[in-house]
Amino acid sequence: KSPEGKRLALYPFLLTRKKLQTETRLWSDVFLFYNEIRNEKSIKLMSYEYYRDKEIKKQFLNVFKIHEQKRKEVIQYLDWKQKLTENFKGRREELIQLNKLIQDNNKGILFVWGATGEGKSAFLARAVQELNLEIFANKKSSGIEIVEYFIHRGTNSDSIFNYLEQMSKSLESKFNTGIPKGETPEEAVSFYWKRFVEVSKILQESKKKLILVIDGLDEADETLLGLIPQETYTGIYFIFSSRDVPVIQNLYEKLNVESRNEMTLSGLTYVDIRCIS
Repeated sequence: KSPEGKRLALYPFLLTRKKLQTETRLWSDVFLFYNEIRNEKSIKLMSYEYYRDKEIKKQFLNVFKIHEQKRKEVIQYLDWKQKLTENFKGRREELIQLNKLIQDNNKGILFVWGATGEGKSAFLARAVQELNLEIFANKKSSGIEIVEYFIHRGTNSDSIFNYLEQMSKSLESKFNTGIPKGETPEEAVSFYWKRFVEVSKILQESKKKLILVIDGLDEADETLLGLIPQETYTGIYFIFSSRDVPVIQNLYEKLNVESRNEMTLSGLTYVDIRCIS
């Protein structure tokens, strides 16, 4: 992290290692750029001599505990999300309103607004939970697929790289478009948009619907905001939540009036307070 506490995406890494020259038997410094470590056994490097190096992978992971950090963050995320829903009470009118919007719209973009502490994340987590239960219990809802992404401050979830990777994994696991993640950030962004087009085709053919929930836009990295769709895709209903801040409000205002919708979470009602007590 930076001195200000902001998480930095250091990409690519510049690495150096000692290499024994065969001819001179002298050690020299070799500089390489870290490219990616998706391969479990070796690390891919960008250099004038393009190759994979298993030994560097071991050395790299001894310093950067990436797998341990990922496992830790997954556990923290699941624990955080469980806490959001286990004590959730009230908001029945809003949940009914959201469910009706989901059922009535085959495409579009919904923004859920709310001030800090109004419970936007808990509200969407409960909405997803109830929709999943409905899908499980009611065959009429079996035509709905759900992909969720909760941006939680203090984790990698606010990073564009993590968002692209998770979206790719989630959508491919459900729709198997065959579109790769991309080897470079530019490719990943390009394939991100192509994947929505292909998913839309699959949904239309299968007469299904995808509900894509992204919570906490106001906590996202600015580059991630560039991946918020400005157009709609048949079969895909986007739901975003955010504080009503200028940068997110500007995103909303740029959307087509006919394809956008919004709802605001205000303070708890008397009925909600009675539910909590």
